[in-house]
Amino acid sequence: DVYKRQVDNRIEVWDLQGNLLEGSMVSSAGPDRNSIYIQALLLNPEGSKLIVIASDYGMYTKSLDISVIDNPLQTQVTVFDIQGGSLSEISKTHIDGHHVDSYSVGNNVHVVTRMMLNTWNFEEMREIHGIL
Repeated sequence: DVYKRQVDNRIEVWDLQGNLLEGSMVSSAGPDRNSIYIQALLLNPEGSKLIVIASDYGMYTKSLDISVIDNPLQTQVTVFDIQGGSLSEISKTHIDGHHVDSYSVGNNVHVVTRMMLNTWNFEEMREIHGIL
């Protein structure tokens, strides 16, 4: 039996005697590879896959461009295969929005994200600059 825990963007695998067996990291897709924070760890029913849900702040850039999406963060979902005490990454994907919640039902993982619409900017720009 092993114990898995997350620390910032690291996953640590420990045995029940308190020995660190392995450490793995998830990395941001952006220029700062450490701008990612693990929000949830989920296991499939067989215990053979570890699903890591993380908030990826690395792709966020503050821009002067007008955008309807305010604070366009992403949620990263990474799947690891578990072989004994060892983890190997088998897939990774990004979902638009900030992580709100995640859970698994059987072999299905459900991830809830949130994005906010920036409508006040458009109204203000229309009034000030007569655009749109």
